[in-house]
Amino acid sequence: RLDDSREVRARAPLVVIANGPFYGSGFNIAPEAELDDGVFSVVIFETCTRLEVAGYFAATAGRRRSSLPCISTYKASRVEVVSSIPLPAHADGRPIGTSPLALHTIPKGLRVIVP
Repeated sequence: RLDDSREVRARAPLVVIANGPFYGSGFNIAPEAELDDGVFSVVIFETCTRLEVAGYFAATAGRRRSSLPCISTYKASRVEVVSSIPLPAHADGRPIGTSPLALHTIPKGLRVIVP
């Protein structure tokens, strides 16, 4: 569910809920994501094969933009993920639990001071 109103149903090998465009060591997993816009970019690899997902990651690791017809992207400040079986969830590459899960942004929730 996106922002408590829009329901998206998908069978997907990968769903990414990103606040920023990069994951790990430079994978541009969510090119439309912006750190300061107050919303997540939700990227669903719905009908992608494992080979297509691997190709997407290889392209983004090489700093190339990649798009596939099997990828859908949404914007939302609140995201709920529900699944018929518990699925693993990670944040910044670390396990944080399993589905179901609910995430929300806190606009301007982090103040950064740069010298």
